[in-house]
Amino acid sequence: MPPSAGTARFLERDLQRALRDNIGRLEPGLKIADRDKERTVKYGGTAKPGRIDITAEDRRGATVVIELKRGKVGRRAIGQILGYMGALMLRKKSIRGILVAKEFSPQGIAAARPAPALQLRRYIHRRRKFAFEVVGAD
Repeated sequence: MPPSAGTARFLERDLQRALRDNIGRLEPGLKIADRDKERTVKYGGTAKPGRIDITAEDRRGATVVIELKRGKVGRRAIGQILGYMGALMLRKKSIRGILVAKEFSPQGIAAARPAPALQLRRYIHRRRKFAFEVVGAD
C-alpha cells in the first residue's frame, strides 16, 4: 500500500534533514553550501522558478545540485535536475548533480546515462536511518 501524502512528505523532509545533518553519508567530502535553505533557481523569461533541495560543494570545489524524491522517478525528474544544473552553469564553472530517490524507472536510468555530471543514488530507509547506493553506473 502506498504511503499517504502526509507520510510521503514526512519521508522527504526526513531525508533532507538527515542529509543536511550528515551530508558526508551521501558522498565523503561534501559540504552544505546553501546556508540550510532550499535555493531558488530562475530560468529567465516567463519560466516558473524552481527550488533545489540541497546545494553542496565537493572536495574539488564543484557545486553539487542535490534533488530528493520520495518514490520511483523517471525522465521527468532527470529533466528537472538537469534544468537546475543548466541554470547554475551560467554563473558557476563546475556543476554536477546527484538525484536521490527510492527507485528509478528504466527510462529514468537511460535518460541519465548521457549526462556524466549526473549521478543517481537510491536511498534505503531502515529504522529512521538512510543509506545510499549508486544506480545505473554499469
